[in-house]
Amino acid sequence: MGILNTRWAIILPLIGLFMPFSVFWMRAHFVNMPEELSESARIDGANVWQLFWRVHVPLAAPATSSLAILLFLWTWNQFLLAIVLVDDPLHRTMSGALGAFQGQWGTDIPLLCAGALLILAPTLVIFLIFQRRFVTALLQGSLKG
Repeated sequence: MGILNTRWAIILPLIGLFMPFSVFWMRAHFVNMPEELSESARIDGANVWQLFWRVHVPLAAPATSSLAILLFLWTWNQFLLAIVLVDDPLHRTMSGALGAFQGQWGTDIPLLCAGALLILAPTLVIFLIFQRRFVTALLQGSLKG
């Protein structure tokens, strides 16, 4: 197909890899939505698309944001696809670059640790910024009231 050594070589398998979990995650959220909300919107005259975009999507913000955080973390830490599908050093992901860097100049442990910390920093920052939203989404279905 001619997509080796391109970004599509990583993007397409990741879509196929993460799509089932994403569907399962969002389905679990939408199944737990109260039916009374949908009924009241239908009584007010909302059609199916208005019901979805004006009622369900705003209420799904915590689930969507936590899914986005999880997918970002999993994608950022993807190692195997970057090593197998991309040989060009200019198109590698950060994890793939660190894997290729490991044997290039010998085993320089402090340099590898510094590279690992640089790769870890964005995931830590994203999680710390959005931790409240992540915890809210995880606890959203735990309380009935």
